[in-house]
Amino acid sequence: MNASKDVLTSVLHTAQMGISGIEAVKHKAQNSELRQFLQDQQEQYSSIEAESMSLAQKKGWQLPHRSMMVDHMSCMMAKCKTMMGEKDSAIAD
Repeated sequence: MNASKDVLTSVLHTAQMGISGIEAVKHKAQNSELRQFLQDQQEQYSSIEAESMSLAQKKGWQLPHRSMMVDHMSCMMAKCKTMMGEKDSAIAD
C-alpha cells in the first residue's frame, strides 16, 4: 500500500471513529450549545468521510475497513465515562 493510500485510510478511519463516538454520547448532552456543537462536529466528520471515500473511488482504491472491535471498545469507553457525574464535562473531555 502506498503512503497516500495509508494516509487517506487513516483520515477515513479517524472520521468514522469521530462519528461513532459522537453518536454514542450526543443524546446525553444536557447543554443545548454542547448538543449543537456535537451535531456540527458530526456533520464535519461525515463530510470528511464522504470526501475520503470519493477520493479513494476516483483513485480506484479499495480502502480497508476499520476494526469493529476498536470501534466497539471506543464507544463502550465513551458510554462508561458518561454514566455518572457531570455528563457534559465528560463528553467535552
